[in-house]
Amino acid sequence: PEGPYYREGVPVRDELNVTAESGTPLVFQGRVLGPECAALSADFEVVIWHARQDGTYDFTGTDFQGYGRVQPAADGTFCVSTL
Repeated sequence: PEGPYYREGVPVRDELNVTAESGTPLVFQGRVLGPECAALSADFEVVIWHARQDGTYDFTGTDFQGYGRVQPAADGTFCVSTL
């Protein structure tokens, strides 16, 4: 998983608002499927990162505000809470 805002060491968690910033809560849920709509293997991860409300990313903070990794359930579903 690479991209311009990807960071190494992103923690496994499903709550991304770790610094208790204020804003509108958002629940992001989905289902990851492989070929022929089959759920992917158990070792698959979803890595999520997003900007703060002011459009900046947490590039240097140790709390990884707005970043997280989740492992989908056996049926491929996942759910993440953020702002």
